Amino acid sequence: MRPAATAVAASAAALRAAFLAPPAAAFRLIPPRRVFFLPLHRLSSSSSPVAPPCAASFDSQPLPLPAFMDAQFESFRAQLDGSSTLRDRIRAVVSEVESASRAASAALLLIHQPVPLSDVLGKAKAQVEVIKGLYSQLAEILKECPDQYYR
Repeated sequence: MRPAATAVAASAAALRAAFLAPPAAAFRLIPPRRVFFLPLHRLSSSSSPVAPPCAASFDSQPLPLPAFMDAQFESFRAQLDGSSTLRDRIRAVVSEVESASRAASAALLLIHQPVPLSDVLGKAKAQVEVIKGLYSQLAEILKECPDQYYR
């Protein structure tokens, strides 16, 4: 056998043994990596030991955001506040609409009782007028935010 073929066969045998042997044998083929550690006193400016950020307790105060981060999200925060206010206004009007509709339904249930029909329809019609006014309020609120049908 030629020397080159012997070297190839030897390295193939070593690789085969590394893959078939327990993991400790495989680590002998991999050259060790050198890791450089900096002394702790170089990393911290004070002489007292510093706990890593992941070791902070849950009751500790959150770190303040830098000024540029606060300014960056200020418009987003204002948009969220406006959206929340709008949803609250819509929710209030819709709640009143639901209440008035229940009152109208209850008034119409009197049709099954020996009550004059004009009285029953008068009470229901009064609630319908209230509901019309509430829907006009809702329309005014929704005109303030066009193209936001999902609200």
